[in-house]
Parts: sequence; C-alpha cells; structure tokens
Amino acid sequence: MKKIVLAMFAMLIALSVNAQNKFGLMGGINASTSSADHVDWRIGGFVGGIYDIRLTESLYLQPRLVLSYQENQNTPEFHSQWNASIPMLASYKMRLNNHTALRLNAGPYIQYAVFGREKPYQPSDSSLRWWHYDFGDKITYGGQIGLQVEHKKFFTTIDFKHSFRRNKLNMDGFENTIQVGIGYKF
Repeated sequence: MKKIVLAMFAMLIALSVNAQNKFGLMGGINASTSSADHVDWRIGGFVGGIYDIRLTESLYLQPRLVLSYQENQNTPEFHSQWNASIPMLASYKMRLNNHTALRLNAGPYIQYAVFGREKPYQPSDSSLRWWHYDFGDKITYGGQIGLQVEHKKFFTTIDFKHSFRRNKLNMDGFENTIQVGIGYKF
C-alpha cells in the first residue's frame, strides 16, 4: 500500500512541471448507502481539491483530495464517518465548443475514515459515541466513475463510488456513494 501511494506521489511530481496543469477546488453533496441489508440512502457533503495533469490534448490524469461526511443507518444501528479519500482518475476531455467541455472520469480511490460516531445495536444503550477502530478497519478502496461539465474555469461534476472492500463502518457491506458538486479551476 505504501509503495502505491509513493508511486502516485512521484508521478504527480514528475508530471506537475507541465504548464497546462491546473489546480481546482470543489464542493457539494453526497448520498451514501451500504450493500448491507436494510440500509437507506443518507445525505452528506464533501469539499476537496483537484489537480488536472494534461497528458495529451484530450487525456488527463486528475488526482483529487476529498474530505467528506457520510452516514449509514440500519435502525437501530448508526455509523457516521469523516473521510479523507484520494481518487486517481483518468479523464477524457471532449470539447463541445470553445468554452465548454465534457469529461468522462474513471479510476481507483483509497479512503481513510478519520473519525465519526456510532450507535451499535444494544437495546440497553441508545446513546451516540465516538467509534474507535483499528487502522485497517478505517481503510477502504474501490472504483469511481463520473461526468464533468466545464465552462471556462467553472465545472460541475457527478461521480459514483463503489468500494471493493466490506467495512464495519458500512454495516459490514460495500460503500456506494453518489457525489454531485461544483468547482472552480485556477
């Protein structure tokens, strides 16, 4: 895992010398659920940064750093989590006119649940408390796909994430998240 993160970081540094690269900020809402039984969709939010690395006229590498809040509830159980995730997306840009473009994004992500609250299934205890899990239980990874519409320096994005690892924070299921956001590239 450390080798993958170091390789991605080295690739970012090597490719960041290109003058066509752009940094951006984004934020929005997300809806998340788990593949576990009887877990409803819950609303959360996210903020983050993106870095467009131009590889060719139409192909980009778009690493992101996203901080998000999400919840999972299967009454009476409840888990919330504040996450830091790093999607590493390949982005194919199609120009619609001189100022507008459509992008198709896809790639892997890794996510770390920093902190959150829980209400486990215990009939005698209905209070929320901070959860404390081992480091390995806080990490998940998966795939992300999305569409992005750019107009000059502004953009809107819609993404879907699916984890490839069952997680206690997702009621022992796979995470599914839809993100809708807006952003600005400098």
